[in-house]
Amino acid sequence: MAKYVIIGNSTAAIGCVEGIRSKDKDGEIVLIASENHHTYARPLISYLLQGKTDEERMKYRPDSFYEENHVTAKLGETVTKLDPEKKTVTLKSGKRYPMKSSLSQQAPRRSCRPWKGLIPFPKSSRSCRSMTHTHLKASLQKTAVF
Repeated sequence: MAKYVIIGNSTAAIGCVEGIRSKDKDGEIVLIASENHHTYARPLISYLLQGKTDEERMKYRPDSFYEENHVTAKLGETVTKLDPEKKTVTLKSGKRYPMKSSLSQQAPRRSCRPWKGLIPFPKSSRSCRSMTHTHLKASLQKTAVF
């Protein structure tokens, strides 16, 4: 059983890996992300398109990052279900991962669906990104940890 399951592979996910490793050197980490790519600095996409940088310089961490941090990276996999009662993550392929804790750092694509155990967004919020720092901090304290 994976001790930690991280859904997503951007800056926040890498920060999660580093934070976990600073406190827990041996816990199993599984990182699941829809993109097939190594973590990269998304703000640099415009520079890549303009020819001002290349894919290698866009990498947020070295190629060895996952291996050095003992992370099982499941790149190119999509999570379709997170079941807090059964403590499983189900992928589009049908594969299931049992887990103790999970963190999703990806904003929902279409709307902010309420998840059991999370603090709801303020009524005035029109999107996930309009959450205030206070609400974000409070929500992160309860973020999808089962």
